[in-house]
Amino acid sequence: MKYTLSEPFEFEGKTYDTIDLNIESFNGKAAGEIRRRLEDPSRVIPVAWMDDEYCSLMAAKSAGLPYEFMDAIPASDYFGIIDEIKAFFTKRAFSREKRAKSMPEKSKSE
Repeated sequence: MKYTLSEPFEFEGKTYDTIDLNIESFNGKAAGEIRRRLEDPSRVIPVAWMDDEYCSLMAAKSAGLPYEFMDAIPASDYFGIIDEIKAFFTKRAFSREKRAKSMPEKSKSE
C-alpha cells in the first residue's frame, strides 16, 4: 500500500513523495524484531498493532526504511501512516471474525 506524504520530505539525502508500506509481506521474524526493540518491563503492549510506536516501527520496517525515518517525518504524516497500519490490521481482524461467525457450528456429537 502506498502512502502519499503531505509534502515532499528529505531524509538522508533522498526526497520522498510516497512510501510503500509493504505490510502484506511482513512476517513473524520482522514482528519479533520490533517486539524485541520495544522490550521494556515497565511498558505493557496488550495489542501490538494498536500501539503507535509499534506501528511506527512496523511502517519503517515494511517500507525498507531506517526506524529513524518515522521519527523525522512531520507529525501529520507520522499519524497518517500509523492510521494506515492500524486500519490494515483492523480490517484483517474483523474479516477473520466475520469469517468465523459465518462458519457453521460443529454439532455437539463431534
